[in-house]
Amino acid sequence: MRTIALGACLLATLAPAMAQQPSPLPGDAASAASSSLSREDREFLRNAAESGLAELQAAQLVLQAATSPEVQRFAQQMVQEHTASNARLAAIAARKGGELPAAPGLVEQGRIRLLQASTGPELEQSYVDGLGVRAHQGTVALFQQHAERGQDPDLRRFAQEQLPQLRQDLQVAQQLQARMSPQAGPGTSMGAGGVPDDR
Repeated sequence: MRTIALGACLLATLAPAMAQQPSPLPGDAASAASSSLSREDREFLRNAAESGLAELQAAQLVLQAATSPEVQRFAQQMVQEHTASNARLAAIAARKGGELPAAPGLVEQGRIRLLQASTGPELEQSYVDGLGVRAHQGTVALFQQHAERGQDPDLRRFAQEQLPQLRQDLQVAQQLQARMSPQAGPGTSMGAGGVPDDR
């Protein structure tokens, strides 16, 4: 009986202290989640975010400066798509505790500076060549690799679901690039979805 009484007394003493133990903070949970991301997942998260930021910033710049309806239409599409995909990626990063960059990468920043220093047809050509075609080629390769080899299921699913749209964007950019090239004949304009229309 004495043992039972001592046990009850000890339990009564510990109960208030246990009740006062702080619950895990969101930051603690985020740190734990962050440690579960592999190095490859973290690199993909960073690279995808940098690419998305660059596409969004460049498209917003071109929307203000371009005069070509085809280029403006493509830039508007990029604003809509990358605003949505950037928000989705940020939500995944928040759940996983991953850190997202606040600015595009150095290569992307260089392309944006080139746009800022250009005007007229030169700006439009630079945008389509650099951000429309070359950047999308790199982004498609990045997402393709992670769709196949990514370890985190949410990031892998994100890459898989974004790939079809990224490939379509690349195709539209390549068609627009061909339309703007000096070899392109007169009287051809880009129709809806980036498909050339002969008029």
